[in-house]
Amino acid sequence: MRLRLRHNHLMAIGVVNAVSVAELFIHPTRAASCAEFSTRPHVGEMIPPWFAAVTAVVCLGTAAIPGLTCTSAEEIEDWSVHSHRRRVEVDQD
Repeated sequence: MRLRLRHNHLMAIGVVNAVSVAELFIHPTRAASCAEFSTRPHVGEMIPPWFAAVTAVVCLGTAAIPGLTCTSAEEIEDWSVHSHRRRVEVDQD
């Protein structure tokens, strides 16, 4: 699952997050300062901007960490070939 996340979905998640940040910066008008930009990620009066930003970072981290820490497809393939050869050698003895 982590390998599929790395190869297929991690780039899409990153692009969606980058577009969301760009949208916060330019909509409805261009942010004039960092202070103005930091007040934009709110949901009405119910959810404050800091909570929305922290939630977005946690979601991105939750998706990125497993995808970036998994072994590569080549290492998995080498391990399975090596493991199979070792079992064959043990069975022949």
